[in-house]
Amino acid sequence: GAPLRKIQGVHDLVVWGDRLFVLVNVQVGEADDPSLKPPLISIGNAVDILVFGTDGAFLGSTEVMPPNFPKSYFAGGIALYVPDLAAPVPSLHLVYAGTSFSTGNDWRADFVRYEVGNGARLTRLVTRRPSPAGLCNGDGRCDIREIALGGRSSPVDPPRIYLAGSYSFDSTPRDHLVMRVDANGAPASGFGSGGAVRIDYPASSFDDDRGHALAVTYRPG
Repeated sequence: GAPLRKIQGVHDLVVWGDRLFVLVNVQVGEADDPSLKPPLISIGNAVDILVFGTDGAFLGSTEVMPPNFPKSYFAGGIALYVPDLAAPVPSLHLVYAGTSFSTGNDWRADFVRYEVGNGARLTRLVTRRPSPAGLCNGDGRCDIREIALGGRSSPVDPPRIYLAGSYSFDSTPRDHLVMRVDANGAPASGFGSGGAVRIDYPASSFDDDRGHALAVTYRPG
C-alpha cells in the first residue's frame, strides 16, 4: 500500500482475524508534496486506512479520500463483514463512512466499500455520496461520524448498514441523523423518510445536537 503520512487522529479500529484495520485522518501538505519538511503548510485533511498484524507489524495503507483542495475529508468509521455467509469461499468486505467538507455549509456524506485481500490489500468496489430525500445535497449539512452493521434478511444477503452523525440546514442548529444504506451506498427507502431519521433532543428545540456514535441491536423476527 501507500507509505505512512502524518497522522492527525485515529477515528476507528477493527480487529479481524490476525489483522488490525485502523482509520485515520492524515495531514495534507502544500501540493501534497512528500518532500516537504515539517512544519507542513496544511491545506486540508485526507483519510487513510492502515493495516497492521496483531503482532504490531505494519502491513500497509490505503488512501480512502485523496487530497482534493479545497475539499477536506473527515473520517467517520469502518466496519467489516462477510457479504454471503453461504458462499463456499467467503469474501470479506470493508465499508467506510465519513464526511466531505468544501466551503460554507457544504458538508456531504461519503460511503466507500472495499473487498479485502491478503495483507493490506483493499480493492475499491463502490464510492457514493448518499443523500436520502436530498438531505445531504449541499444545502443540507450532513456530518457522518459513525458506521454500524445490523441484521441480515438472509444468510446470502449483506447486513444492514447504518450511518450516524448530525444534520442541519444551512446554519441552523443540528439534529442527530441516522441513515440506512445498502451495500452500494444507496439510501434504503423503507427506513425512516427516504432512508434517514432525524432526532431532535428535546423535541422541537433549538439545541445543537451532534451525533457521534451508534449501536445497533438485532432482534430476529
